[in-house]
Amino acid sequence: MPEGPEIRRAADRIFKGVGGVPVEIVFHIPELTPWNDLFQSTHIGRIETRGKAMLTWLTGGYVLYSHNQLYGRWEVLAQQKASRSRRSLRLEIRSASHTARLFSATDIAILHEDDLHEHPFLQKLGPDALDVAVTPALLRKRLTDKAWKNKRLASLYLDQAFVAGIGNYLRSEILFVSGVDPLVRPSSLTKPQIKKLAENTLAITRRSLETGGITLDALRAKRLLREGLARRQRRHFVFGREGQPCFVCETIIERIDLAGRAVFVCTTCQGVSVEG
Repeated sequence: MPEGPEIRRAADRIFKGVGGVPVEIVFHIPELTPWNDLFQSTHIGRIETRGKAMLTWLTGGYVLYSHNQLYGRWEVLAQQKASRSRRSLRLEIRSASHTARLFSATDIAILHEDDLHEHPFLQKLGPDALDVAVTPALLRKRLTDKAWKNKRLASLYLDQAFVAGIGNYLRSEILFVSGVDPLVRPSSLTKPQIKKLAENTLAITRRSLETGGITLDALRAKRLLREGLARRQRRHFVFGREGQPCFVCETIIERIDLAGRAVFVCTTCQGVSVEG
């Protein structure tokens, strides 16, 4: 599933192609096709993301809400280029020069800006890790709040009500860089650990946005690139690296399955017990 950085990059690509110019929006979902007549000519004023959701602001106070969920994918192509995707087409946004297409996603709606606060998903979102207004101090406060402090980090860091935009790969990477066991609770952490975890929550998420999904530090990523490693081998510290040596201490990375989702850990760097 795309996480906050991937959705933000998609939003930027879409706006670059079809933002600020006359566009036509064509829905290919039966329940939304009645909107096609209204959006034969409209403008996209801005596109913002809230966690893993995308909000496309249209003429007249309308907002196109979309959530990629597990299989959704955006594509932006020059107008003369045909899509090669075999996925199910959900909607198209057509400008004179480009077409943006959303495939496979099912969580799509037309809302009015006055009603956004009533949307069930948007209602429950916590602070967005990519929002520049969100600070480590705010996250320290949330980590020590009674609503969150007694939840295991592994589940807490997938809860969009705690922090929005973090998913499976960011969770593993944030917890590794912070040197904490996914099975512990914030209430068990020291103040320095809480501080480090809050800082890395923002730093790793924002690094992924800037680098196109690479969570390794820049020096290490460049060194591994010079050594000839493929992108997938030099992208993450632990995520997806089960059975490979830790870049920091060479302990073999392990995978823990929790509630059907995999967490990848270095047992040495994170102090995870063998039974973990």
